[in-house]
Amino acid sequence: MNQREQQSGNRHQKNQWELVERPFSSSIPVLGPLVVGIRNAWNSVAAKWYVRPIVEQQNDFNRLFAELIDHFNTQLVEGDREISDINHDIAEINAMLTAMNRTIQDLSERLSALEHAQGSNDPEQKD
Repeated sequence: MNQREQQSGNRHQKNQWELVERPFSSSIPVLGPLVVGIRNAWNSVAAKWYVRPIVEQQNDFNRLFAELIDHFNTQLVEGDREISDINHDIAEINAMLTAMNRTIQDLSERLSALEHAQGSNDPEQKD
């Protein structure tokens, strides 16, 4: 996830974690506005003393939880980068080991050829 996606996700999360009061509406003709007025008056009293503190407490919890998720997400992104760097280093080391093994093999073949050549030219070896 790139930084732009992460920032977009953070903004999106904020909209999801925050509880907000929704206005009451009624589609009842004629009596609708009266019902809305009575309901809003009652909700104002009930919400002011009982519901709003609970909503604030829930919003605090939701915000902290969203921040924790963001923190873990950031750690995952950093961990992914570190793993990618390590994999790159491993690939480089493997390439170097392959080259070194080829060199060792070449040197071993040359040494064998020299020993064979020296053995066939050495009069002490021919008994």
